[in-house]
Formats: sequence, structure tokens, C-alpha cells
Amino acid sequence: MNWSFVEDGKYGPSENMDKDLDLFRSCNMPTARFYGWDSDCITLGYSQTVLDEIDVAESLAQNVRFSKRPTGGGLVFHSNGDFTFSFVFSVDRSLNTFKNAYDNTSGIVKTVLRKIGIEPDTEAALPLDPEDLNSNICFSRAMAHEITVSGKKIAGIAQKSTRDRVLQQGTISVSRADDRLFKVLSKPFDVDKYRQRSVCIKEITGEKASLKELSLLFKQSMV
Repeated sequence: MNWSFVEDGKYGPSENMDKDLDLFRSCNMPTARFYGWDSDCITLGYSQTVLDEIDVAESLAQNVRFSKRPTGGGLVFHSNGDFTFSFVFSVDRSLNTFKNAYDNTSGIVKTVLRKIGIEPDTEAALPLDPEDLNSNICFSRAMAHEITVSGKKIAGIAQKSTRDRVLQQGTISVSRADDRLFKVLSKPFDVDKYRQRSVCIKEITGEKASLKELSLLFKQSMV
């Protein structure tokens, strides 16, 4: 696949989601956008309801911005150091290429992690209690195509599709988001369990990987 690359900057959650949706609607060739966040923030999955998940008044008091994603999944706590990507490309529904798209993207993320000295698990290996299967927090659980390191989730991938086109959004956790993000949730949240089941690049390597560095590694892994 011949990719067109958009190395973007850091924006707020609403602007980033609008940019991805515009890309999905307008691009006629395989396109990858790499970007970050201008402050710690939250994104919600497409099927989640804001008032069910977020205490809006508290989010204003804590100055925590949030936005719904066009893709599925649960809440994601983004730090301003995190690396996020969006892939837009065409697929052939008759060939079951939607699952292949997940597998291919997962493979790219694992290749990038190895290049910075992190060895991902062969398969997502996040142990779950039965009550966690429907968790509203993305990084508290891992689907088969997502990425864990020593049983802790480091990257999530979600998808939106039409008859012949796919948008995939993924985030690699580079550093921990500020604890004030947890204060704006409208449901009880076990912060300790979340921290036990997730990990970021800085906690593994001792250093933050930059947006520029990770963008370059993605481009090298996709050509």
C-alpha cells in the first residue's frame, strides 16, 4: 500500500477528531495522519454518551476538555505527550479485509515499539475479571488486535467503516495523563486497577518518545 503521510501538530480533542473525520470523508488514497494533544484530555468512543461518562460541570472546573471519537471503544485519557495516529484506506468487504486491517495496524505498532527497545506481547494479554469485560475505560481492557507489554496495555486501536472505507484511530501511551482527568468521570473508577493494567513508554524506557521520532518510525515501518 502506498501511503500519503500527514505529520500534524498538537491540537485539542475536538479539533483532532474533526480533522480525522474530514480525512475519512475526503481522502481518496491511503493516508496516515500523525498527531498529538495540546493538553491532557479525554476522548470517548462513538457509542458512549457524554452525560453517562463525564461530569460536565466538573470538567469545566478542572479545565479538562473532551470529545467523542468517530470510532468505537471506551474512554481514553490522553497526555500531551501521547502519540496518536489515524489511517484512512479503502477495503474490499467481500475479502474480510476489516479484520486484516486491524492485524496489519497492530503489526505496524509492534514494529515501532521494537525499534525503541520495547518488546510487545505476541498477543494482547490483559487478564480481566468478568465485570471488566464491558469496562467503559479503554486502557483497562485489551482486544485481540491491541498491544500489551508484559500484560499491560500500551496502545489501543479503534475503527470506523463504511461499505468500502476504513478509519482507524490508535494511541500509543507515551506518558501518564494528569490525575485531574479522573476527577471528571461520572461513574466510580478504580484508579489503582487502571494503573496496574496500563503502561506508558516513559515507564518502560525512562524517556519520552517525541511526536517527531515516532512519526518517522511509523513512516519507515509503512513504506
